[in-house]
Amino acid sequence: MPPVPLKKLVIYLTLLLVLSTIYLLNGFRTTISYSPLPSQPQRLVVFLDGIQQANSLQSIIYKFNNDIHKDSLQIIVSGGQRGLSRSGMNALMARDGLNWPNNIIDLNIGEMSWSSSENKINPVIQVFKRFSKLLEKLKPEVVIYVKDPADPVSRGVTSVLSNFENITGIGLPLDHIEHLAWLPDLTIDTLKHWNTPKFHLQVITQDRPDSLSRLLRSLDSSYYLGDRLPLTINMDRGADPVTLDYCNKFQWNHGDLALRHRVLQGGLLPAVVESYYPHNSDHYAVLLEDDIEVSPFFYVWLKYSVLKYRYGPDRAASQRMFGVSLYNPNSIELHMSGRRDFDPSLVLEQGNFPKRSPYLNQVPCSWGAVYFPEIWREFHEYINARMDDEVTINIQKIAVPESRSNRWRKSWKRYFIELAYLRGYVMLYPNFSNFTSLSTNHMEAGTHIHSNNNKPLPVRVFDLPLMWENIILKELPQGRLSEFESLPVTDFWGNLETAKTLIDRGHALHMQVSDCPPQVPLRYSAEDLLCVDEDDKAEAWLAYKEQQKEQERKYAIISALADRYASEESMSELRRLDKEKRYFSSASDRPNP
Repeated sequence: MPPVPLKKLVIYLTLLLVLSTIYLLNGFRTTISYSPLPSQPQRLVVFLDGIQQANSLQSIIYKFNNDIHKDSLQIIVSGGQRGLSRSGMNALMARDGLNWPNNIIDLNIGEMSWSSSENKINPVIQVFKRFSKLLEKLKPEVVIYVKDPADPVSRGVTSVLSNFENITGIGLPLDHIEHLAWLPDLTIDTLKHWNTPKFHLQVITQDRPDSLSRLLRSLDSSYYLGDRLPLTINMDRGADPVTLDYCNKFQWNHGDLALRHRVLQGGLLPAVVESYYPHNSDHYAVLLEDDIEVSPFFYVWLKYSVLKYRYGPDRAASQRMFGVSLYNPNSIELHMSGRRDFDPSLVLEQGNFPKRSPYLNQVPCSWGAVYFPEIWREFHEYINARMDDEVTINIQKIAVPESRSNRWRKSWKRYFIELAYLRGYVMLYPNFSNFTSLSTNHMEAGTHIHSNNNKPLPVRVFDLPLMWENIILKELPQGRLSEFESLPVTDFWGNLETAKTLIDRGHALHMQVSDCPPQVPLRYSAEDLLCVDEDDKAEAWLAYKEQQKEQERKYAIISALADRYASEESMSELRRLDKEKRYFSSASDRPNP
């Protein structure tokens, strides 16, 4: 074969080099395509995999781009092979006339890659490699994406985010996005805490299996925004066989399930109080008795409220808020004369507040609410000390002025009301039209509701209409939750007050019942509320011990008479004294100060 002329060889090699360069450059371009990266890190990234996700997140992205996050937003699309390319996103912008960001990055998932080490067939691997490199360059703090365990691209995004400790991944189910229009109301610093609060559903039940089943069905059909929520069913000793069997067979698909069954009958007070003890300051409990039913949007309301007031700029201002109610009350129960009708919209209008504004009130809601960890932990300390005192020396004479709750000897709310009054604590309440509520109470017969053949249960009074259509933002003033210090404040009786007035009232009662000054600043410890004079305390303990000895002496005498005569009167008295003896014996087991 004759040798190739040198001139032709040079031409061939040059042509080969040009073609190789074009191929490599084209291959790199189709791997990731974007406008020049922003000079500063973008704090918020929204990842879109296909046109359906773009349409679902469209309004949220628009609000992000026109609100406080305008200069912090970056859009990343998965590519034309997945249904949405960079050019397709530009066309979508032009179609809708939206002012979306110019910086749109296309990962080109499924396109040819120049890298031999990248598996072009497996989108999970492509996403992992390309998205990881991109996040290293962008350095975002929050990434919002659609989470679908069955989709390989979604799994790839989830896998990538698990390797970045400083990035908060907000993975949302596609069919829940329509209920998240409030996301742009939260600052990026707040969104970084999306996964921080942990909510625990605590259900209290005994022998109402039909009621329990209705509650659990409503919980199962609610929107949890991609979060996993553990559920604990707390059964008292008196749980009937049907309830026990139902709980043993029940399946919970939204998190872990735990069953608790008491071996000694406790009643509603310990059942509620002992159901929850926070293990850190981000552990919240949603307390639900079994005759409650919840709206599908109850968790949407709770998540928004907790993030807004506990993890945003309002956190310092909301230190005296102990929870968020699901129930939208239409009456006030603490007037000395009895329950009275209450329409918060009328009260708020008189104070020049928007009639549909949520409001703060001091009453703890027992018909569906989330409770906050610091104050619930303080409540445990407070109620333990109060109940110890009541069964021993009874020296703490605490009563909330003009409150019917002072008569509630077997209610945990009585003690929480005392604590809330002493501290000036408040709870956030919803205020939607027609008393539309995130929970309702069906008022079946139970511990505090008694069946009477001659008097029907007051269902119509307390069974409020549930929110079946999401009207949360539609009815909130300006379509969002107000800043905490702008919220109306009401006292136990539904009167408009200031937060300072409530705190001052509490301090006044504090100085009457305790020898210690109020905590400044708050430490969420009840130790300052229950200080008594040591001399008075010692004298009270001596009197208590003498009373205990007298009871034991009476018991010995009646016991001897019963042994000799065994009369019905002596046996009845013996049983009564035996009960008192056991009462005093259990009390004497407590530490003597």
